[in-house]
Amino acid sequence: MSALTSLEILAEFYAMVKGSPIAEAVNGEVYYSHTRPRDSEKEDITVAFVTGLADQMQTGVIAVSIYVPDIKPYENGVYVEDMERTKVLERIAQDWLDAHPEAETRYYVEQQGTVATIEDKDIHQHFISVMLRYQFLNE
Repeated sequence: MSALTSLEILAEFYAMVKGSPIAEAVNGEVYYSHTRPRDSEKEDITVAFVTGLADQMQTGVIAVSIYVPDIKPYENGVYVEDMERTKVLERIAQDWLDAHPEAETRYYVEQQGTVATIEDKDIHQHFISVMLRYQFLNE
């Protein structure tokens, strides 16, 4: 079997995320990287291919970003993280990783780093970063 391309790998991880508890927990959609509507104010998920090596053992990293719109709790126009919501979604993401979602795929997947919430000031949203390191054997 020849090595898979980045888009082939991305499509398989997109399907894995789309069928996950994370996708069920948000009020938005799952998108490939850079296809999320710029003006979305929903809890959307993006899946991006970050890097990969195409040796006999193919390895790489996939980034899953779960967007959560900021809130204005004080009616003074200042946006802040919706920490109540990001805390819930971080836990769902971690539980999903702990359950080994790749079990039904060709991949061995490990968590790369802590599930963490990061600010995106430009769009008044935060996103939960889930980094997945994958590997599989080309036979």
